[in-house]
Amino acid sequence: MTYTVPPSTPADGNIKTLWVPAIADIRAPKLSELSAGTVVDISLYITKGGFEFQPEQQYIEDGREPLKFVGQALGNVSVSNTAVTVIDNTGGPYEAEHNAAIEALVGDGYIVRRYGPAWDAALAATTQKVTVLDCAAGEKTRMAAEANSSFRSKVPLAVRDYAQDVAIATS
Repeated sequence: MTYTVPPSTPADGNIKTLWVPAIADIRAPKLSELSAGTVVDISLYITKGGFEFQPEQQYIEDGREPLKFVGQALGNVSVSNTAVTVIDNTGGPYEAEHNAAIEALVGDGYIVRRYGPAWDAALAATTQKVTVLDCAAGEKTRMAAEANSSFRSKVPLAVRDYAQDVAIATS
């Protein structure tokens, strides 16, 4: 038997994460919204495995009186325990110049994640897809200091709505 192993895209170095203050339509974010001067690229502040977002599909039991089997139907989708763990230079020698994630992740906004192209590649309309979370950033919690580690904080995100793998619209 002959088979070909399909290629896979490496995650390392290929995720860009932005904090965007305003997006009119999360299902069609505009390039101009994702490139505005108020957008903060927080990619380099997120720790490995530090982005927690897992939508969960609920199930509806669909039992019928004459049947011995209880089937299921798909129900609502919920999101809980969404958070981002970032480098937190508060109180350290890099606080003034290198604390963009902690300074940006306050109040209402949008987390925008692009998967695939190199994290530092420019955003492109129509050819690139992003995941957009309409959320509120909560109170940071300092993570326990570990040997050979940096100071980190976990910021909870209250997600109001999201859109996965949507194309960046032209401005």
